[in-house]
Amino acid sequence: MEITAWEAGSGPFPARRPFALVPVAVVTVVAVAVMFAFAGRYGYFGDELYFVIAGANPAWGYADQQPLVPFLAVTMEWLFPGSLVALRAPSILAFGLGAVVAALVARELGGDRRAQAFTTTAFVLSLASMYRNLNTIGLDILGWSLLTLLLLRWLRTHRAGEHDDRLLLLSGVVVALSVQVKIHVAVFVVVILLTLTVLGPRAIFRRPLLWVGALIVAVVTVPTVVWQFTHGWPQLAVARSSSAEMTSVGGRLFSFVGMLALLGLVFGVVLGGYGLWRLLRAEETRPYRFLGWSAVGVIAVFLAVGGKPYYVAGVFPVLWAAGALGFQRRREAGAAENRRRWGWLAWPALAVSVVVTVQSLPLASVESFAERDTAPVDFRGSEIGWPKLAADVEEIYHELPRRQREHTVVLGSHYWTASAVEFHGRRADLPEAYSGSRGFWFFGHPPAETTTVIHIGEIAPGAREHFDRIRRVGTVDNGLGVDNVVQGQPIQLADVTGVDWERAWPEFRDMTLSL
Repeated sequence: MEITAWEAGSGPFPARRPFALVPVAVVTVVAVAVMFAFAGRYGYFGDELYFVIAGANPAWGYADQQPLVPFLAVTMEWLFPGSLVALRAPSILAFGLGAVVAALVARELGGDRRAQAFTTTAFVLSLASMYRNLNTIGLDILGWSLLTLLLLRWLRTHRAGEHDDRLLLLSGVVVALSVQVKIHVAVFVVVILLTLTVLGPRAIFRRPLLWVGALIVAVVTVPTVVWQFTHGWPQLAVARSSSAEMTSVGGRLFSFVGMLALLGLVFGVVLGGYGLWRLLRAEETRPYRFLGWSAVGVIAVFLAVGGKPYYVAGVFPVLWAAGALGFQRRREAGAAENRRRWGWLAWPALAVSVVVTVQSLPLASVESFAERDTAPVDFRGSEIGWPKLAADVEEIYHELPRRQREHTVVLGSHYWTASAVEFHGRRADLPEAYSGSRGFWFFGHPPAETTTVIHIGEIAPGAREHFDRIRRVGTVDNGLGVDNVVQGQPIQLADVTGVDWERAWPEFRDMTLSL
């Protein structure tokens, strides 16, 4: 295939169609309403609890996160204490905004109302599970989608000779904010810059506001880079651990299959796959060929480094949009020739995708999870049992003599368990919880006067040598028989004397995710 650069005035650029306000609004409003309706089901996900605790320990960076989502979490908890729906509201609202942005991407490509509606529908059906909880994934996808939209709009205005370079400045602002959500947007930006260098339009590099936007990104990113540097680059250790985890469950094949599943079973895969082919091969899409190769590049990078499937989800909206445009062109050609095309096959695919998405919603009762094995990728069971865990620890704590309680701390082998006790235990007057797991390790170690540790989970060999006497006093039990990731773990009571926590704490550090 010949690769040619595209510059202003050379080659086709499709006209922008009217915005499909009614169908896009209907799909988006219904989807957001459904998400809010189920937002209070079950309970907090382990990461959500951690985000609240991390936000209460403000920093320019964390070992496993960027600072924006923890800030949102602690802010929503401060404004609406104990409200799970409020905590998840930023993610759900981002879901709605992302659906609209996806439609606007289709519009920029030249998609008509039906193409825009199809793109929005693909976004809603394929990515709903990414927005059900407060997390970094959904906001990361939104940031990538906004950047794609701004670049496409700049291309159109540049082609028309309008040169609205404010779009490039705004792109810098979007990237700067996205970096505060997840550092992975840097991969997307680097790949885009490389493909623009090869395919064009290279005129973008001569626009001053592009470099002003880049300066904004650099300035905003400096604090988190400094934090990582002064703390030994812990995100690199977490990245290596995540890669090892992906290898243990199937490696690149598992990751690629996961990417296809996220692209959207049946409807999304067909639309996205066709869209990628058109971005790479169709003459109509030559002006934005760089986005097709950027998608290929991003997928290749994360497959090579053992990234998780959802790391690449930010490139999906433009693939769906290009696919919807392709089906639009086939439909238009069929109408011109007065014969039907195979576009009607999209409707059965859409119906299957709706069924798959509905099944992913938290429709089942909490009790029903006790009757089935929880799939490794089904984390709904991990929203169950956290208040019960805190209550069990509270009972053990209050059985101790008063003087012993004054020098007792809770230590979780995993940041989820420590976060659960810290979050739910605040109302029960439990002592501060600690953990050597991932980012929680950086929140500090137990005080020097600690004499007793209530330990949740297995004690690591390196930590065990600092405990004098260990006895099992309980077992994590959600009371519902739900076999989630912490069910059945031991709760142990350990005596400690004369531990120099400043020196011993590094031996408690664990960057892995395994529970």
